[in-house]
Amino acid sequence: MYTLTIGAHRSTVKEQMNWVNEYPIEWRKPPFDLAELARLRWIKGLSIKELAQRFGKSKSSIDYHLKMIKKKNFNLVGLTYVEREMILGGD
Repeated sequence: MYTLTIGAHRSTVKEQMNWVNEYPIEWRKPPFDLAELARLRWIKGLSIKELAQRFGKSKSSIDYHLKMIKKKNFNLVGLTYVEREMILGGD
């Protein structure tokens, strides 16, 4: 449907839109599993580069999260007591 407006100085034609487009929006990237990150780094021995590729993050992001795990002594849900001691007890 079109609307035609004729004025003294200009005329306009407006087209009525009758469809809706939906676009998914992701406000934040979903968090990744810090316990798995710690397990892969300090128990399995993966490098930061390998972890970055595996988690789809930058190397600096992986390095930051690893430092925060050690610095803040996170309670990493999903680790056994032995794994937790291995991770938080030494580098």
